[in-house]
Amino acid sequence: MILNTEAVVLHTRRFSETSLIVTLLTRERGKITVLARGAFRPKSKYASVLQPMGYLRLIFYWKEGRDLQTLSAAETIERFPRLASSLEKMTAGLTILELVNACLHDDGAHPQLFSDLVSALRGLDQPNVQESAVTLWFMARLANELGYALRSDECGVCDETVSVREENIPYSIPMGAPLCAEHTGAASYRPLPTQSWTLLREVLAVQPEYLHSVTASTAAATELYDTISAFIKFHVEGMKRLRVSPVAGKILAQQGNVITNTE
Repeated sequence: MILNTEAVVLHTRRFSETSLIVTLLTRERGKITVLARGAFRPKSKYASVLQPMGYLRLIFYWKEGRDLQTLSAAETIERFPRLASSLEKMTAGLTILELVNACLHDDGAHPQLFSDLVSALRGLDQPNVQESAVTLWFMARLANELGYALRSDECGVCDETVSVREENIPYSIPMGAPLCAEHTGAASYRPLPTQSWTLLREVLAVQPEYLHSVTASTAAATELYDTISAFIKFHVEGMKRLRVSPVAGKILAQQGNVITNTE
């Protein structure tokens, strides 16, 4: 069967002297792996197209039950030129791709997550966006798509509205929710600074076209990044295999950015 679909390149690795194995998230088939024959040959039609963060239209031969599909054609749908212009944007984009690759199995389509991934790449391509805001927004959307929705206002035990405190909010990592004063003894929690809690509320509410309006201090964004990472790691085994974020953290911590070690 020949299929025509939109896709985002998540990861590539060399297969032979001339061929490339490419892992993608597609709109219709979810996460798939394809073989791009001749990708390293001179004048290859794939050389400039099959790059991580590439937003493409693919034609490939689909055979049910086969782990590795065969790519027939690929062309760029939309370019994100600013993603390669700074270390911050590149690192945020690669972190987002790695999250998708680690958390998803080859288990069918995730059309909303695909749309969110494209929106995140578009957001990072904006000149005035805070990279941490895009990363946090996508992580929250990813958790929701996996069936583990984060909450910001209702107690994870009784669903009552949690009152705001001056310094921090008790936040349950397993529940992905704050705890009211009555139930802080009912579950383990980490103190989430009020600024990070406010940022969480913004991230959960903002639409992708308004990501440029979300700003936060490095401390607030870092704490929230650690909290959401811990929440996803608690529910998803694949998070333990992440490699980009730890390396990025060492580089970007020197520049006052948000990406931190998730190991």
